[in-house]
Amino acid sequence: MRVLIIEDSLVGRLLHTVLERDGHEPVLVDNGTDGWRVLTAPAAPPELLILDRMLPDVDGADLLARLR
Repeated sequence: MRVLIIEDSLVGRLLHTVLERDGHEPVLVDNGTDGWRVLTAPAAPPELLILDRMLPDVDGADLLARLR
Protein backbone atom coordinates (compact mmCIF):
# COMPACT_ATOMS: atom_id res chain seq x y z
CA MET A 1 0.00 0.00 0.00
CA ARG A 2 1.28 3.48 -0.89
CA VAL A 3 1.22 5.68 2.22
CA LEU A 4 1.99 9.40 2.35
CA ILE A 5 3.16 10.61 5.76
CA ILE A 6 3.18 14.38 6.24
CA GLU A 7 4.85 14.80 9.62
CA ASP A 8 7.63 17.07 10.86
CA SER A 9 8.75 15.19 13.96
CA LEU A 10 10.40 11.90 14.86
CA VAL A 11 6.98 10.28 14.74
CA GLY A 12 7.09 10.50 10.94
CA ARG A 13 10.38 8.63 10.76
CA LEU A 14 9.08 5.97 13.12
CA LEU A 15 5.92 5.51 11.04
CA HIS A 16 7.99 5.31 7.87
CA THR A 17 10.24 2.62 9.36
CA VAL A 18 7.36 0.52 10.67
CA LEU A 19 5.32 0.75 7.47
CA GLU A 20 8.32 -0.07 5.28
CA ARG A 21 9.20 -3.04 7.49
CA ASP A 22 5.64 -4.33 7.08
CA GLY A 23 5.90 -4.24 3.28
CA HIS A 24 4.19 -0.93 2.50
CA GLU A 25 5.52 1.90 0.32
CA PRO A 26 5.75 4.93 2.64
CA VAL A 27 6.69 8.40 1.44
CA LEU A 28 7.69 10.83 4.18
CA VAL A 29 7.67 14.61 3.79
CA ASP A 30 8.04 17.14 6.59
CA ASN A 31 5.86 20.02 5.39
CA GLY A 32 2.53 20.70 3.74
CA THR A 33 3.98 22.20 0.57
CA ASP A 34 5.90 19.05 -0.28
CA GLY A 35 2.94 16.93 0.78
CA TRP A 36 0.69 18.83 -1.63
CA ARG A 37 3.20 18.21 -4.44
CA VAL A 38 3.07 14.46 -3.78
CA LEU A 39 -0.74 14.47 -3.56
CA THR A 40 -1.17 16.33 -6.85
CA ALA A 41 1.63 14.62 -8.80
CA PRO A 42 0.59 12.78 -11.97
CA ALA A 43 2.00 9.52 -10.57
CA ALA A 44 -0.27 7.12 -8.69
CA PRO A 45 -1.68 8.86 -5.61
CA PRO A 46 -1.17 7.41 -2.15
CA GLU A 47 -3.83 5.04 -0.88
CA LEU A 48 -3.49 6.32 2.68
CA LEU A 49 -2.59 9.74 4.08
CA ILE A 50 -1.22 10.26 7.58
CA LEU A 51 -1.32 14.00 8.19
CA ASP A 52 0.06 16.08 11.04
CA ARG A 53 -2.28 18.85 12.17
CA MET A 54 0.47 21.33 13.07
CA LEU A 55 2.96 21.69 10.22
CA PRO A 56 5.57 24.45 9.87
CA ASP A 57 4.15 25.98 6.68
CA VAL A 58 0.52 24.87 6.26
CA ASP A 59 -2.06 23.83 8.83
CA GLY A 60 -2.91 20.16 8.36
CA ALA A 61 -6.65 20.91 8.48
CA ASP A 62 -6.24 23.48 5.70
CA LEU A 63 -4.34 20.98 3.58
CA LEU A 64 -7.08 18.40 4.12
CA ALA A 65 -9.78 20.93 3.18
CA ARG A 66 -7.87 21.77 0.00
CA LEU A 67 -7.62 18.06 -0.83
CA ARG A 68 -11.35 17.53 -0.42
